[in-house]
Amino acid sequence: METIEIQRFEPPGSARPRSLLIAHDLFRNVRSTAPLGAALAREGFSVLAVGLPGHGESTCHKGELGFYNFEDYVGPIARRLERIEPRPIVVTHGAASLFLCRILELRKEKAFHVGDLPAAIFLSPLGPEGLKPMVRGLKRRHPLDGRLGWMQKQAYRWVRTPQLAAELFLSNPQGVDLAEYHRTVQDESWRVVASLARGRELPPLYQQLPARVLVGADSRVSPPASTRPFAEFLGVPLEELPQRGHDLLAAPGSEALARDLTAWIERQGLG
Repeated sequence: METIEIQRFEPPGSARPRSLLIAHDLFRNVRSTAPLGAALAREGFSVLAVGLPGHGESTCHKGELGFYNFEDYVGPIARRLERIEPRPIVVTHGAASLFLCRILELRKEKAFHVGDLPAAIFLSPLGPEGLKPMVRGLKRRHPLDGRLGWMQKQAYRWVRTPQLAAELFLSNPQGVDLAEYHRTVQDESWRVVASLARGRELPPLYQQLPARVLVGADSRVSPPASTRPFAEFLGVPLEELPQRGHDLLAAPGSEALARDLTAWIERQGLG
């Protein structure tokens, strides 16, 4: 039996008509969504953050994290979407962009019954290159750890200290409690890491939906050059956030980002 950890963020007053669902990135847990989730709740949204199997307090029905593959991460998000009426606006971070694309692709096969989504916001999404830029960068900046992590199939080696995690995910860690931040960081399934390090073709979505694609200009996981094909795939502009790294959920800048996203949602007539 698999138990998926969720976190709820509720507005101080009455909620807006559409809720938000946040899906977190690889190497993270649902607590990583707290800064942006709480900021969006203060803007009036009811926000639900859903965890991945084997991440944080979510259990592993396969016994251990290393047995999970890409498809195993898709189901929990889709099943949560199926339970929310009306369907929420989905906010994905990092690799969760590809999980959502897979959900939208599988609708055609009726594997999931999520219907049409009102809108999606992709933060630091992975493009067709997947994790290739991250792995290349790790091998260049940390030749020993980068190569040993790959050879020994130990992805946690790349984020095992607060300093390594901050270097990979944050542009400027000044003012961030790195020990606290590192509690939102964890090991990752090598099967998922290895598959995405080979890249992943973007599938047909079978739904044209209002979307935004934002990326930190200094991201070391999904740099703008590798993210641009994803934005082109959706037919929307790529928005680069200056002096931001990969983690756009983190506290530095989360309040400003929440206000910006809220204004965009209102312009879509969904606020």
